Order: sequence, then structure tokens, then C-alpha cells
Amino acid sequence: AAESTITSLRSDVKELDYENESPHMQLHEIRDSNSRDLLQAAVASAEYTITSLRSDAEELHRENESPPYEQQNEVRDNNSHDQQLNEVSPLPPSIIGFDDVSNTTGKSVPIPNGYRGLNWEDINVMHSSRNRGTGYEYGVVSGDYVAVVIDGSISSTTPFSVAGLRATAAFLTGMDVLFESFDDNGNRIGEYTTTLGHPSEGPTLINLHGEGNFEGMHKLKITTSGGTRAMGSLPVVAIDDLDIY
Repeated sequence: AAESTITSLRSDVKELDYENESPHMQLHEIRDSNSRDLLQAAVASAEYTITSLRSDAEELHRENESPPYEQQNEVRDNNSHDQQLNEVSPLPPSIIGFDDVSNTTGKSVPIPNGYRGLNWEDINVMHSSRNRGTGYEYGVVSGDYVAVVIDGSISSTTPFSVAGLRATAAFLTGMDVLFESFDDNGNRIGEYTTTLGHPSEGPTLINLHGEGNFEGMHKLKITTSGGTRAMGSLPVVAIDDLDIY
């Protein structure tokens, strides 16, 4: 509409110019000159309005094509947050989660000697899906596997230390777990006993570092005893996130 107005105004200006060139119109030259100036001012004003409207339209178009900077950052932040939620953070090097021992989901598998530079005796790994609704499932802290033991040990020819672990009774409630440390001559240098609750209560943090005498050992022995039937009869303890250094 503004462009149509400009075309009409420009036509009026040209008509005035033509009339001013005619001799018999010289008497009205001043009046026509004033009219032409007014028309030219109106044309300039209309052109300015169109320029402003085009600028506004272009700005709106850009905003529709690309979200504002703050919105772009918000989208990136949300995507980054979702990605971080979907990623599983690796365990620290000293913590053993037992997920790299075996990929079987069937029966338990013995932990082989040499795993993590240690010797393992009578300690297996079990997938959490093996016995749903037992301590095998409730005892998982990271990954899908737990170590299972009734009477087993971890040893090395070089000294090692145990900061702690997470323990869950697999089938019994009120089951005792005895941890013992030994030096390179087989002498016991430390011991700690804890009583685990119902398997459904999940892992109990065992802080052996706070108990002392579990540093610089050559053997860690784990033995279970006691307890009453809750989901089964075997005195098995499920262990995850064993912190050895």
C-alpha cells in the first residue's frame, strides 16, 4: 500500500513539472513549486516508512530461522545434560566393579588368577539377573555384576591395601561377614566383622580403611557365617565396588 502511494505521489510531481514548463502557467509557478515540495516530502516520508517496514520484516524472519542466543545455549545445555545422564562414568582405577571378568548371564564364573594383578581363591562373579529379587540383584552398585563368596581370599606376592567395599547378603538376614588381613608370613594382622541385614536392604558400606590393619597386607580372607533364611539358605555375600590399591 505504501509503494502504491509513492507511485501516485511521483506521478503528481511529474504532472506539476510538466505544467510548470507550459508558458500560460507561469503565474502559478510559486504555488506549484510549494505543492511540488510538499509532494516530494511526502514521497520521502513514505520511502522511509517502507525501509523501516522491510527492516522489521527481515529481523522477524531472522528470528524465526534462528532462535535467540539464550535459547540456543539453553538447548545446547539441555542436550549436554541429557548426554551426561546417558553416559556411564568409568570407575576409578582402584575400584573393582567385576564387570570385565565375564560376559555370561548364566551361572557364576570363577575370577581367574591374575585379574587386576591379584590371586583369587573361591570367589566368583555373578550377573544380577541370575537370581532376581535376591542379594545378587540388590547388591549391584555399578554395572551388572557382583563378586560372590562364602569362604574365599584375595592375595598377592606384593603388598596391597583395601579401603572398603559394598557387601550384601544374598539370601540370609543377620549374616556375619569376617574380614581378615595377613602379612607375607601368613600372620594375621587385622580383622573386622560386620552383620548384614535383609538382602532387600541393599549394599552395606564396609570401611576397612577406618578399621586399620588392612594396609600393606598380602592376603585378604572373607568368611561368612550365621544368619537366618530370608530368600534362600546359602550364606553367600555379594560384593561390589571393591576398593583395592
